[in-house]
Amino acid sequence: MRNKLILLLSLILLLSLTVSCGSSEDSEIAAYREAMSTFFDNLSDQMSDLDVIEASSPSAREELLAAIDGMKQLCDDAVSIPVPEQFVNAGEMTKETAKYMDLAAEQYHLALDDPSSFDEAAFDYAGQYYDIVGVRLRYLVSFLHGETPEGLDIHYEEASDEAVAIPEEASDEAAAVPEEDEAAEE
Repeated sequence: MRNKLILLLSLILLLSLTVSCGSSEDSEIAAYREAMSTFFDNLSDQMSDLDVIEASSPSAREELLAAIDGMKQLCDDAVSIPVPEQFVNAGEMTKETAKYMDLAAEQYHLALDDPSSFDEAAFDYAGQYYDIVGVRLRYLVSFLHGETPEGLDIHYEEASDEAVAIPEEASDEAAAVPEEDEAAEE
């Protein structure tokens, strides 16, 4: 269900980016929008791969881990996309998305790497981190549309001579997920 939601969001983003990229935008913004559109297209493809995995298949573990690793790599690569000043919040959200995708992938591997055992706690943590990735992706889409996502407060910190917007969760969403060290201890 959440995969379909993220797929829908990425399609909406793709369509809106295609329509909104006009000749009046400078090349830096156009390049960023194109790179993010490609990111969402590729991420959508990876998520589609997850949807078609047959759970009873002998290769389900490997297929799941390959798709998760592909998503992790895409999120890591998105962090390196140069972010125009107008999209500083999107750049920060991309970094957060990559961080939580890294944690999800790590936990999925802990849960599934050994075919002779299954670590249920790690699998649950992975699912929680993956859910947070979905929330971050929705926030990212909002930022790219020039909106402040519902449930997210923005405060500004002075960095040198410029104010930089830093997103702050209004809810305790991240508190429900164990810290990285706690997850590794179990």
